[in-house]
Amino acid sequence: MRVARHNPEMGGRWALPVQSAKPAVAAGWALALGLALLLAAAPAALRAEALVVYDDALQNGFDDWSWAVHSLAETGTVHAGSRAISFEPDDWEGLYLHRDAGIDLASYEAAEFWIHGGAAGGQAVRFVLLIGGQAAGSAPVDDFTPGGAIPAGEWVLVRVPFADLGVVSGVLSGFWFQGDVSADQGVVYLDDMVLAERTGEPPPPQELAVGVDLGANRRPVNPMIYGFNFGTAAQLADLGVPFRRWGGNSTTRYSW
Repeated sequence: MRVARHNPEMGGRWALPVQSAKPAVAAGWALALGLALLLAAAPAALRAEALVVYDDALQNGFDDWSWAVHSLAETGTVHAGSRAISFEPDDWEGLYLHRDAGIDLASYEAAEFWIHGGAAGGQAVRFVLLIGGQAAGSAPVDDFTPGGAIPAGEWVLVRVPFADLGVVSGVLSGFWFQGDVSADQGVVYLDDMVLAERTGEPPPPQELAVGVDLGANRRPVNPMIYGFNFGTAAQLADLGVPFRRWGGNSTTRYSW
């Protein structure tokens, strides 16, 4: 706060002292510099962190939708912590990790996990990305494993860039590890699984050309597919539906 002083040289009038503008200017420059540094750091600060999928248990909303013989609480062969995942990649069976919230590829660019081939090693396993429950890209795990094969008796770190599977945009619903041969294979172990955060701009989506041949493989549609699920006799008569379906469940209602 500034205080008025009595100044005899000015005829006894009261005067306010003149303050230097330099401190105010310096403070203004400091504020501007601070804001500039904050804005420059904002993209890095807002960047997503690695998303943990498995660390002694499934994390961050991932669910087990697997159809292979497996365990999420393996204690005999563990990379770190107290538990790991084990599964048998026999006859196309798979370990499926699903996430209802999805996985936005604008934030994540690769899957990283430790893998162990048990006593034998050399299992044929395919890594598959899913969008809307449908396979969007896949490749053998061997393509990304040091040494070119799942090793026996040791853990190795594997990184699978999503772009290498041809998937660069969209929201994944999950991924699975699937036996890639119709054969009985040894147990595979997985541990410390994460989705790596994106470190740069996502690559542009690839152009896809689609051709439709309206004259190819044309055949009549079976009229019985135009059935009706339950309904009344009046509704069927009004719509001219040739088939009325009762019973079954939500899985089979469209497979008549």
